[in-house]
Amino acid sequence: MNKKQIWTLSSIGIVAVVLVGLFVWPGLGDDNGSSSSVSDGPTFVVAPVELRTLSDDITVRGEIRRDQLQRITSGVDGQVSSVLVDDGDTINTGDVLYAIDGRAAVAVDGEFSFFRRLDVGSDGPDVLQLETILSSEGYDVGVIDQLYTESTRAGLREWQIDRGYGGASPEPNENIIISLSSNSAGYTIGAKNTVAIELQPSVPNQELTSGNSEGLGGENHYAKREVRNHFYGLSTFVGENNGPVVQVDRPSVEVTVSPASVAEGGSATFTFTSDIAMPSDTVIEYTVTGSATADDDYEDDPLDGSFIFPQGATSYTLAVTTLTDDVIENVEELTIGVGDGFNVNQDSAYIPGPLNEATLEIISPAGDVQTIEVRATTVSTSEGGNLSFEFETDLVRNEETTITFSVWGTAISGSDYFAEDLEVDLPANAETVTVTFQTRDDKWVEQDETLWVTITSNPDEDYVIGAQESTLGTIESNDMPELTIEGGGNVGEGGNAQFIIKADQPVVEDTSINYQLRGSASPGSDYKELPGTVVMLAGESEVSVQIETIDDDVIFLPGDMVVASWPARIGTVSVDDGEFILLGQQVLTLTEPDFTITLTLNPTDRGNLEVGMAVEVELQASDQDAVPGVIVELDETATVSADGSERYEGVIETAESLDAVDGANVNVDVTREEKIDVITVPVAAVLQDGQGNDVVRVVLSDGTTTQVQVEVGLSEGAFVEITDGLTGNELVLVET
Repeated sequence: MNKKQIWTLSSIGIVAVVLVGLFVWPGLGDDNGSSSSVSDGPTFVVAPVELRTLSDDITVRGEIRRDQLQRITSGVDGQVSSVLVDDGDTINTGDVLYAIDGRAAVAVDGEFSFFRRLDVGSDGPDVLQLETILSSEGYDVGVIDQLYTESTRAGLREWQIDRGYGGASPEPNENIIISLSSNSAGYTIGAKNTVAIELQPSVPNQELTSGNSEGLGGENHYAKREVRNHFYGLSTFVGENNGPVVQVDRPSVEVTVSPASVAEGGSATFTFTSDIAMPSDTVIEYTVTGSATADDDYEDDPLDGSFIFPQGATSYTLAVTTLTDDVIENVEELTIGVGDGFNVNQDSAYIPGPLNEATLEIISPAGDVQTIEVRATTVSTSEGGNLSFEFETDLVRNEETTITFSVWGTAISGSDYFAEDLEVDLPANAETVTVTFQTRDDKWVEQDETLWVTITSNPDEDYVIGAQESTLGTIESNDMPELTIEGGGNVGEGGNAQFIIKADQPVVEDTSINYQLRGSASPGSDYKELPGTVVMLAGESEVSVQIETIDDDVIFLPGDMVVASWPARIGTVSVDDGEFILLGQQVLTLTEPDFTITLTLNPTDRGNLEVGMAVEVELQASDQDAVPGVIVELDETATVSADGSERYEGVIETAESLDAVDGANVNVDVTREEKIDVITVPVAAVLQDGQGNDVVRVVLSDGTTTQVQVEVGLSEGAFVEITDGLTGNELVLVET
């Protein structure tokens, strides 16, 4: 059934009188049957009373229209990539209408238009509507609520792939490089210590499809409009050497001083170190502060505030000579700190490291008191080897000095090394003395163990403890497990990858395994950040680490879905391929898919019509037969035009289609009332008796007439219904 076909009508009245079987009646007799002579008065004819079908009809005009339902506007600024519909097309849910910047606009059913970009963390009724739409079309979004989660994004991703979307901002493949880092106490690192994961865009390069294989509006729109662009084609960014672009780390520069304290007249060395070989000659700036004064407490000749760190070097030293004076004074300090600076080419700055400041204590002599320091001459040894520690004094005495010390750390006396006395005699006239610990090879897989030696005070000896009061030696385990790493490969954004760390033998205790992640992919935006360490449990020989990637290509823009009541018909397409449009600019309009007939009525016509009345609609200037319909809407309030006239509108629903176009005119015949086989007489037969009563003159069988009072009903044209007073077989006089 065609519904709501709209027309504008005005009244048409046609009066025609047709009398069948009339007889001329030259004169009238009185009511008693007597006749009078023919006079010059009116003449009458005789008409039979008849049974007829009468109807009360009016004719008004109307117009065929399609009501505009909605203006579809752009939700973003951008360039129109493709327009896949034309004026007059009928669109169903799931059809693609157009695309802006390669993003398809798809017809969906909903309650309101989307108004903002949605991504993980968005919250509101628009998220609920999006999840409802996706779920109704069979895409899993997890819990349907108002919160946009990764589950929402996963469902949207599948929806977008099925409709030819690309990412939010096309990007090249990215990589995550995982490398094992050392833990000297727990393991060694094998040759296979790095894997790479290639992070690929989640949305493949696709051509736009409408989702309607039959075409839009019953036609093949891909035959009449070529889609020339691919959506979100991806480019691979490759350097001139076809390799990845690597960001060179800036060197980290630190400074230390040795010794940390000197007596007046002594010297110390400030050593600047870089964590990597200096990539080029680099100007290192430093600051000189502290209570010590240049030229009074130390020679400031070499301390000019900067020096050039040579290319390829990892250390640079500055020697400082202190000065002796005759003043007894407190310990003074000379502090040198690493400053900011650039190399000669101004292309690779360094950064100050954590140990970016070193302080030298200058001790004024208060007598001949030795200062004792200790350092490891053997920093580390394998199990079964020796660790040696050297005690050194700044002054030589002509008598031996007994130095006491303590031993501590993770190494255990008796099981990890042979016990030693906790004191040593510095011989007379000697500057150093060495203590050696012999370690034991226990054959256990274990962590490296530490052995610290710390100078302690000896109340029987007159010495002070220098800055280097403790030193460390390490006993390296001969049987540490060796670790390798497996995994890598390709994964689409939003998917999960993993790598596996394997030990060549089970660890004997829970072991922290360190790893580093680097590469072109960024933690927090391309994948969820990882702590950089994982624990391999005691007795285990492998552990796996999951990398959960983030699908940052999949977002929802308000123009991706066009919300309306579908199916709907395209009214006017307002844009062309390649046109740049602004946010809020009209792209197209939607109209009702079926014609509506709108009546335009004057007050009189409006008063004669009611909702539910049957009508017949005839298309003007057309050979199509009139089609039946019914009035479904009528205005209750008039619209007053500029000239003061009142106008009412109504809507007609027809049972059949009309071969018409927008704006075509129709005639609408409205049957207000119909009576079948009722007693009728010509209208001219009904007279007034002078007292307000309707009467007719009935011809009797003897030729005389008699006046009969009647009640009239519905009239049509030249005939009127007699509801009371006649039986239907009489003859009546009709004045001519």
